[in-house]
Amino acid sequence: MSGVDGFKEKNKVKVTWEQFQVWQRWDEFPERKDNPPMTVDMTFVYVDEVFYLNTINKKYVILTGDWKPVAEDDNFLKLLNTPISEWSGKSFCELIEQLYFIN
Repeated sequence: MSGVDGFKEKNKVKVTWEQFQVWQRWDEFPERKDNPPMTVDMTFVYVDEVFYLNTINKKYVILTGDWKPVAEDDNFLKLLNTPISEWSGKSFCELIEQLYFIN
């Protein structure tokens, strides 16, 4: 499936929560179970809108396509479980199977 906007030529992939954890290599950091690191920043699409998962000023953030923060936290796992008002109060974790990651 093709991407949207500036990502028309990119592939989009879906992942499960378990695949996401493998992608982030959390198994390599068992001592950080409560706050695993973000080892891969990413771009993803939800309801035809582009978002970014990144770090800014030592915080983990979810950003809009315009680089406006929609959520941030010092703890990566908490960020992924934070309800996002723009997503009808659903979290990244809850919606992961509806997100398309830019490959």
